[in-house]
Amino acid sequence: MLLLTNSMFLFGCTNNNQDKVINESNKSEDTQLEYIQQVSVRENSYFIFNSHDDSPKKIKISFPYRVDSLNIKKASLLLKNKVILDNVKIVQIYENELTVDINFIREFDAVEVVLKDGNNVRLNSGQYYFENFKEDNLNEFDKEILEVNNFHLKFKDGHLLTDIILPQDRNSKIEYLFPSQIRKYASNIKFYHQKIDDNSVKYTLEADISRDILLKNNVNSIIFDVGMIQNYKNHKWFLINGKVPIEASDFKK
Repeated sequence: MLLLTNSMFLFGCTNNNQDKVINESNKSEDTQLEYIQQVSVRENSYFIFNSHDDSPKKIKISFPYRVDSLNIKKASLLLKNKVILDNVKIVQIYENELTVDINFIREFDAVEVVLKDGNNVRLNSGQYYFENFKEDNLNEFDKEILEVNNFHLKFKDGHLLTDIILPQDRNSKIEYLFPSQIRKYASNIKFYHQKIDDNSVKYTLEADISRDILLKNNVNSIIFDVGMIQNYKNHKWFLINGKVPIEASDFKK
């Protein structure tokens, strides 16, 4: 599965027990809540929180069950059973997705919601890590962001391959960005480019990702960001952000 986005999306994975939760969507609300609170999400997510100021950013948290029928009125983010962001702004609730507007935080591992009837429910989300990336404000420069002509991302047998095709711009450098917690599991990193025609250049990123990223974190899956960045005279901004989901079947046996 390949996910490409310029926004931030947070994904939960499912196991066999969680599939049962999804299939119980027609049960009564009390029964649904019982199942939901049994769900354990063994997934780590590593994301880049990019913005050019300190304003809030929309993030979308996806669960392995529907949350739009829960009548959620309030949501807070938790870390080790403690509230780290209380009463976050809820932007949208759609099917199994909860979109909220938050300022930068380093991590959270659960969402506590208050329902219309006043009940508090803990939604296990897996562990999420964020790294802050301060973009420069394009409005302050006489420079346009490069238009992405094509973007391709693939992860197979432990190998990451990413291609991006951009207009040629001799005044800008193109860089890539991994979350720092991913780099320690990455090896044989190569980043190179080749001219496609007089107007286009293809940039390619390759890296091997160790299976230890699952084993040492004791998780079934992970998902992380790969960012492509335009550097114009040491002023930087995101061109595109690709999300790489990984599970055990993505490695050679």
